[in-house]
Amino acid sequence: MTLSNKELLQLNYQGFIPGPNESEDEFLERISYNQNLRQTLSQENIPIANPIFEIEQCSEIIKPYNFSLPWLLVMYSNYQLFPWHGACAWIFQMTSTSPIGAFLQLRSTFKQNKTLWKIYNKNELLEHECCHAARMAFDENIFEEFLAYQISPSFFRRIVGPLFKSSYELVITLLLFTILICTNIFAIFFESYEAQTLYKYALTAFFIFIIALCIRLFFRHNQFLKCKNNLNKFTPLSQEIVFRLTDKEIISFGKMNKEQISQYLQKDPSLRCRLLYLLFTHNTSGPDITNKN
Repeated sequence: MTLSNKELLQLNYQGFIPGPNESEDEFLERISYNQNLRQTLSQENIPIANPIFEIEQCSEIIKPYNFSLPWLLVMYSNYQLFPWHGACAWIFQMTSTSPIGAFLQLRSTFKQNKTLWKIYNKNELLEHECCHAARMAFDENIFEEFLAYQISPSFFRRIVGPLFKSSYELVITLLLFTILICTNIFAIFFESYEAQTLYKYALTAFFIFIIALCIRLFFRHNQFLKCKNNLNKFTPLSQEIVFRLTDKEIISFGKMNKEQISQYLQKDPSLRCRLLYLLFTHNTSGPDITNKN
């Protein structure tokens, strides 16, 4: 089966975005798998007591990336969530030959409440995790959080949110901060040279790590903005296109002219680049792909 341009665009609007090097057969198999995921999970021995999956709110269009996920399952559970996590996207393969699947997990409190600790907002968390679910076939970790945080209404979160690439970096930061506090207390109670030296080492290690993260964040923001601003010159659909790029392409497209980008997309025979070319050339044979206000 060969998907028509119209069919490919329609699937794209439903949050089914072809991954890098994903064949058409693999893409269609993944679509079928996720559309029937509720039945599949009910037959599997997943390590969550009495999981209840629902479909809600993911049918809303995620701006500015112009897709929705009306098929995506949502589960309310605190299972394996770190204390600072309000939600997460589970992206998995049941076996090495199974298609990639995804569902969202929100804290149990969001079943009845829209906010948590006046910090987390249910709708914002849903949209953030939907971005990860839509990119389930991408194995790209440099700009993944940048893309997800771009839809946040908070300027602070859009800028600082991607500071940590993974939970491990946050754990390291918390560990270094804990060591810093402990050595500070130790230095206060034991006014010795060794205690003061230990505190200074802990302070230095903590700030070096934070500064390194901030430098990386600044550098990546610069690359990300270059790509968006460059694409803005050539197409009104720059946000949609950026969301469907790999890390390497985000860096490269910030340096290319319109002709180079067009040639790159035409040269690559993958299904994803075919979709990107349709968006880049404004081929709107399917639903309207401009911003829907």
